Amino acid sequence: MSDTQQTAVPAAPAKLSPVQMLSDLLTSAVNLRVATIIGDVTMTGRIEDMQVTVPATATTIITNTNLVAGDVTTVVSRELLNDTYKDLVERHYAAVTAANQSVRDTVGALLGLIGSLKGNELPAPSARAEKPITVTPAD
Repeated sequence: MSDTQQTAVPAAPAKLSPVQMLSDLLTSAVNLRVATIIGDVTMTGRIEDMQVTVPATATTIITNTNLVAGDVTTVVSRELLNDTYKDLVERHYAAVTAANQSVRDTVGALLGLIGSLKGNELPAPSARAEKPITVTPAD
């Protein structure tokens, strides 16, 4: 017997067709979230499914835009409502504005792509586990 241990190499994710990627994107692209967090956060995972743990003592401003319904919700810690953090709050809203413009640009590009796919039906979303960033309070 050999003392050498063999480690299984994970298989590369299946390559998706452009039409399948478009279907997945449209299915998962509902919420645009911009979070500004002051405190010691812990981040794990890939950017596509990042898990963020926020300590209870963190100061936050989080803006969520539902791109389908058009609803915009902003949650702000009371500490950010005074002038001490005025610049940070302004930067947060500038990031929200930039993110919304990016979405408009992306939608324009997607509409162009969809226009080129006329006559093709989009498939159901694939089984890939793409998730939005999850923010959970630390215990």
